[in-house]
Amino acid sequence: MNVGTNLGFHGRYATRSLAREGSRSLLAILCVAVGVMAVVALQLVANMVNVGLTGNIRGLNGGDIAVTGARIPAGELAYFDQLQQAGTLATYTAVTTTSGAAQGRHPVARIDRIFSVDPATFPLAGAPAVEAPSSGSLANLLTGASVVLTADLAQQLGVATGDSMTLSLAEGRPATVTVGGIIANNGLFAEPQILLARATYLALRSATAPPLSYDEVYVDVPGHSPARASAVQQQLHSRFPQADVITTTNLLRSNQEQVQGIRSFLQVVGLVALLIGGMGILNTMQVLLRRRRMEVALLKTVGYRRGNLIALFGSEALLIGLAGGLAGAGLGIAGAFVVKRFVEQAFSLALPSQIDPVTVGAGVALGAVTALIFGLLPILQASQVRPQAVLRDQPEGARTASRLSTLLLGLLLAALFFGLTESILRNTLLALELVVGAGAVLGLLGGLFLLLIFLVSHLPVAALLPRAWKTHLRLALRNFGRSRARTATTEVALFTSVFAVGLILMLGQGLKDQYAKPGNAWNATLGIVDSADYVTVAPQLAHTAGVTRQETFRISGYQIVAINGATVQSGGGMEGYDLTHGQLPAPLDITLDRGRLLGSSDAGTRNVMLASGNLDPALHFALGDHITVQFTGKFTGVPANSPALTLTVVGFYTDNRVFAEREGNLLADNAVLTQLAGDKAEYSIALHLDPARADAVLTQFVAAYPGTVWVHNYADLLSQVAAYFNNIMLALEAVVVPALLAAIIIIADAVALAMLERRREQGILKAVGYTSRGILAQTLIEQGIAGMLAGLLAMGCAALAALALARISFQVEIGVSLLVVAAVVLGSAALCVTIGAGVAWSAARVRPLEVLRYE
Repeated sequence: MNVGTNLGFHGRYATRSLAREGSRSLLAILCVAVGVMAVVALQLVANMVNVGLTGNIRGLNGGDIAVTGARIPAGELAYFDQLQQAGTLATYTAVTTTSGAAQGRHPVARIDRIFSVDPATFPLAGAPAVEAPSSGSLANLLTGASVVLTADLAQQLGVATGDSMTLSLAEGRPATVTVGGIIANNGLFAEPQILLARATYLALRSATAPPLSYDEVYVDVPGHSPARASAVQQQLHSRFPQADVITTTNLLRSNQEQVQGIRSFLQVVGLVALLIGGMGILNTMQVLLRRRRMEVALLKTVGYRRGNLIALFGSEALLIGLAGGLAGAGLGIAGAFVVKRFVEQAFSLALPSQIDPVTVGAGVALGAVTALIFGLLPILQASQVRPQAVLRDQPEGARTASRLSTLLLGLLLAALFFGLTESILRNTLLALELVVGAGAVLGLLGGLFLLLIFLVSHLPVAALLPRAWKTHLRLALRNFGRSRARTATTEVALFTSVFAVGLILMLGQGLKDQYAKPGNAWNATLGIVDSADYVTVAPQLAHTAGVTRQETFRISGYQIVAINGATVQSGGGMEGYDLTHGQLPAPLDITLDRGRLLGSSDAGTRNVMLASGNLDPALHFALGDHITVQFTGKFTGVPANSPALTLTVVGFYTDNRVFAEREGNLLADNAVLTQLAGDKAEYSIALHLDPARADAVLTQFVAAYPGTVWVHNYADLLSQVAAYFNNIMLALEAVVVPALLAAIIIIADAVALAMLERRREQGILKAVGYTSRGILAQTLIEQGIAGMLAGLLAMGCAALAALALARISFQVEIGVSLLVVAAVVLGSAALCVTIGAGVAWSAARVRPLEVLRYE
């Protein structure tokens, strides 16, 4: 009977079978959909990132060439004029960068990026996105005493367009300015900054300010030619050897490397979700075909051959794949915009909103291919059913040939998945590493879970439990260990998703907690330029309500001119302690790396400590080195006749204080600062303020000592950092959600298949007095054990991974939040119990007579 070639019959049979299976068919479609959704969404986001980082490369670079990293005297702009007159340059614009303080509704000091620009020419490319007013440009917003703020800084200051605020430049005097506009944080303007016209900047500078210089120069060449830009780059390198001269070609190459890394990461995450979804397809197809063993046996008895059955069931898998691919592609488009929003917030990027039809279409095809690949194993297993064994209700046993064919099919599945992975990554080596690595990890996890399942299933039942619950628990433990291979597969899928979620939560929470540990208990800083003001301010602070902790340091810039007599050039900031009166570097604030801490015995000496992380490795500092330093001002360099002091290095330390106003990388006695800088050494008072009173306290001192007192309220910065980490975590959690959805479906499939296999057994239990509630209870206990086991192992591994990543990638030590661990583990168990209840509810209520008649 040859009906295998009847495509119409195949289509009708597949459609009817899927409709008859109802919710199980929907589960199979969802397995495909979540995998396709992950791949499509993350691929679309990768495309957006690619366009965002490489689409407008001139805008990101500020022009064809960006000259940064060196102070260019105003007279040197004549060189750019000469190049322009010679036709080598088309145009250029110069920018002066300074620092300062501002006060709106909230005071903020040490704003490190205040840009003085020519509004008529800046920027040459990459005009900012103006958020308020609704329309405008720098040319019409930077007029008179108006300034433009980035959105994050405007929020920190608590100002809006049209508001007045006080702006104090580091080399100027306090002045009232107007917020002319607010721009988005992206491109050249990603970091918090203030823009003001050059005329306004010159008017705010003091008469004693150093000569005008420029920190950044942006250049365009005729025709925006890369060849001309490369030639000009060489000329500018020769003229300004200390500067970084970056062309659009350089930046494009760098951004393309970043994009490739991001794309590969997102593709790998998507493929992991697809792999978990594929495991769900495999389980679901097993459920679907297991329920039709009698139907398969009857088809074989009336003449259907193995090839005919493979074609029939393959048609079902293809329909499942196409439906899942269409659904997943649609969900992927929506998911891409969700992930895009989180990525933009987390990394201050402006990404275009665009949908690539090829990516979406490939997602639909991917669904069909994935369903066929992962449905192949259960389809071939179903086609091997012996009619006699089914019709007589005999076990088929595990024959050697069957086991060998299963192994070969597994290898075939791996090979097909490798081909699928290679077609997505377009990198054979990476695809091979991913498939082999994933196979090894999954194999190890599977073996570990098989062992754990065996051990858990043989645990003794507590004698103190009520008799009914002892029975429920005993049956649940027995059932948990019955189909160990399927249970291990479910545990691996759940482990993968819980591990990803737990790692993100613990790493993010641990990094956020770094800003709240006791060593970082400062939430404000008050800097004093004039020592006469310090004499008044310090006692006043001690009696100011809301100040709960304060510590004063003297600070100064220095320049190293020699190490052990050898001439060098390196600079930084020095921080002084009153060692005579017992003020010492606090162990909570710093960690000793080598040597020893400063102590009271070092008072009056020239013994110093250096910060390990801020040292130039090329200088090879060592304990006992004698370094010769001179005082240097912030904007004036080393003054004439500046005294030279020779200091002895007695220790190296790591600075633990994230938000304290740590001015330097060298710690010394106050006497050293007095000898080095005299009355030019400033005072820095680190404070801990009652957050509710912080603004009022700091505003009071800014108003009382305008221009000579700097303040910085870190409360807003702390909230911004918390928001930053939250955005990062949300973006990453959005990336791993598809894997979690796939794991949920696998759990549902496992419960459904278990209830199907135990149908006869449950009917007998009910016939001898077991209730529906009892059957449901043992199922929920079994699922709770599964969720708890996967959650505990996943969170244990996530904790170790978070600690390692924090130390290796972020160079910090973090703690493991037991609350987060407990919440995720309990959440994993609750998820499994909820899914088990939803799937097993109706199956547990089937009447025993109906079951026994059917069986």
